[in-house]
Amino acid sequence: MSFDYDKIRKKQESGDQWTSNSDLFMVLSVVFLLLYVVSSLRNGTHTLQQQYQREELARKAQELEDQINTYNNLKESYLEKEASQKEQQVYTQLMDKLELLQDENKEEASKLRQKALENERKEMALNQYQQIIRNIINANVLSQSRIKRRDKAIADQKTTIAKNESVIRAKQNEIKSLNQDIKKKEKLIAKNNNKIKSINKDLNREIAKLRKLRKNHKLSKKLYNKELKRIKSKSERRIAKLNSKNKSISSKLAKANKQIVNANTQLSFANKKLNKAQKIIHIEKNQKLKLASDLSLAKRKIENEKIQKKKLSQKLLTAEELVKIEKSKANKLGKKLSAAQIAIIKEKARKAELDQKLQKANRAIASVEVEKSQLNQKLTGLETKNQRLSKVTASLSQDLKKARKSLNAKKKIAKLIKSNFKKAGIKAEVDSKTGEVVLAFGNSYFDNGKYYLKKSMRKTLKKFMPIYAKSLFSDPEIAKEIKYVDIIGFSSPTYGGMYVNPNSLDPKDKKAIEYNTNLSLNRAKSVFNYIIDTRKLKFPEQKKMTSLLKVSGRSYFSRTRKRAPAGKMTRDEFCRKYNCKQEQRVIIKFELEN
Repeated sequence: MSFDYDKIRKKQESGDQWTSNSDLFMVLSVVFLLLYVVSSLRNGTHTLQQQYQREELARKAQELEDQINTYNNLKESYLEKEASQKEQQVYTQLMDKLELLQDENKEEASKLRQKALENERKEMALNQYQQIIRNIINANVLSQSRIKRRDKAIADQKTTIAKNESVIRAKQNEIKSLNQDIKKKEKLIAKNNNKIKSINKDLNREIAKLRKLRKNHKLSKKLYNKELKRIKSKSERRIAKLNSKNKSISSKLAKANKQIVNANTQLSFANKKLNKAQKIIHIEKNQKLKLASDLSLAKRKIENEKIQKKKLSQKLLTAEELVKIEKSKANKLGKKLSAAQIAIIKEKARKAELDQKLQKANRAIASVEVEKSQLNQKLTGLETKNQRLSKVTASLSQDLKKARKSLNAKKKIAKLIKSNFKKAGIKAEVDSKTGEVVLAFGNSYFDNGKYYLKKSMRKTLKKFMPIYAKSLFSDPEIAKEIKYVDIIGFSSPTYGGMYVNPNSLDPKDKKAIEYNTNLSLNRAKSVFNYIIDTRKLKFPEQKKMTSLLKVSGRSYFSRTRKRAPAGKMTRDEFCRKYNCKQEQRVIIKFELEN
């Protein structure tokens, strides 16, 4: 409101009287009174509004302080236990910068508070922005910790999947091996069945021949029955042997089928676990992507808040400018305050949502941990089985190596013995695999029921032993492994002028067994005594040989395949049909360690 004094002066000069001085003073006093009343009302309203705003801000500050304490506890826990050194450095730098900015703002606010009351509100707004930035940083740190836990859970599930896949491959290989073994066994059963058919055909042909001979009166009834009984018993033994083999193979086949069923069950179970682990990984990846997107949003908010803070800092240049700016932008600050309140409410809602997600994630992690524990237990069991199988395999491999080594050594010595005997013109039956030697005394044998050595037999031993001992100890490495050299005596299956069936368990044949066992042992002793008698026989390896020698008697339980039929006959009948002298042989064999 203003007065145009020039206009009034012109009117006075022109003689127009507007009002008296008293009227002018009255108008002015009314105007100033109105101005005072308006100013008082405005100041009172502003004071009440400021007090209300301070109370509201104090309440919100308390809520924010509670929220800060919660975030600080989570933050401190993460920084102490899970955060990397780089994350701790970044966090420390951010906090230092924020504290520095806060100190600067406090100093400026203290100066501005003296000059203008509105400056206080600006400082509060700036502090709120700083708190929002802190909250977003803390949320960022928590999101990163959650992402790390998700990554760890995914890695654990991938490890579980890889182990389950290896178990599945092992079971598939085991099933394949068992199927191959079953096919082999089925082929063996079919082969044995064909052999049984062939035996039956041969039996029928033999019976037909006997009947023809009987029909043509070329064979007596007694011999016919006897021969028929022999052929049938022989065929029955062969068939029974093949049937027992088939039965053994069938039991192994059933066992292999059970193993296949068990392996298939385990394979199915492992596949289910694998699918379940893959589903868990898929869910964890989705959760990780959500957390990553939340983290990205939080980072963008931090950047926006930094820009806002920079703008606010630029606006705090001087107290006078701030007063003018704050007077013109009081309404804008009120809007911004409302927006900050809305942002706080949204942040609380987002925090509640994140807490729910965190609870779900913790439940999922607990479920995964239980599943992982179960898988680890099963994996431990499988590893234990694998370790046992590995130990058994290693043991078998070592045994196989030792057996091969022993077999090769025996073959080598047997070959050398055979070669040296051939060069010396000694006739002896040598087993090319075991090195077992049957002592051949030419036409000289032990007399019936006797065990002393004849002159020709001693002569043979005198020629035989030096060559045998030299061949045996020719290789120093193999010589160290020789366990013993066994001299084994045998006798013919006769006693008291009668043939004795070696398969008989009749108590009346006990004397025959005792007699022939002692006889065979004495025959081996005769050879042993002659070998160690340095007055009758000398050769370089005699001392070594003596320390390894042992003696045993096998009676008439020899390994010859030709065997007289079960039945009674005289010794002469048996010896006419079979060579009794060959039954009275002596074998010398060596054995290696392991």
